[in-house]
Amino acid sequence: MPISELIDRLTIIEIKLVLDPENSSDHLNELSLVKHDIELELESRKTQLDINLIQVLITLGQMNLHIWYIKDHMKSQLDQPDLYAANLKLAHQLNGLRNRLKNMLLSLQGNPNMGKVRSNTDLDGLEINLGINQH
Repeated sequence: MPISELIDRLTIIEIKLVLDPENSSDHLNELSLVKHDIELELESRKTQLDINLIQVLITLGQMNLHIWYIKDHMKSQLDQPDLYAANLKLAHQLNGLRNRLKNMLLSLQGNPNMGKVRSNTDLDGLEINLGINQH
């Protein structure tokens, strides 16, 4: 599994540990496996930490948390179609941004398997500048 997917999974597990404490033992078991796989990836690539990598990691976690909250709110908006549709669009837009971040992570890590690049990166009109250098 590419490092971008592993780190994405790590951020989701961390969210679950906070927002789904009833299942914390399951989440902790999964966390242990994902951390192990990330360690192997980092060791094999001799990853150097820099500000761009830090920004991508933080922003990826933020996107996952925002998407989580939006989808959670949508459950209570089924009887409000306009609000539901607006939040569905926002979740889609943020997921496009999330995929862009995962692609940046692949690039920053020098991933040789660029076949793992996410293609669903459409922001559907969302105007946002995260200030992350893409070199």
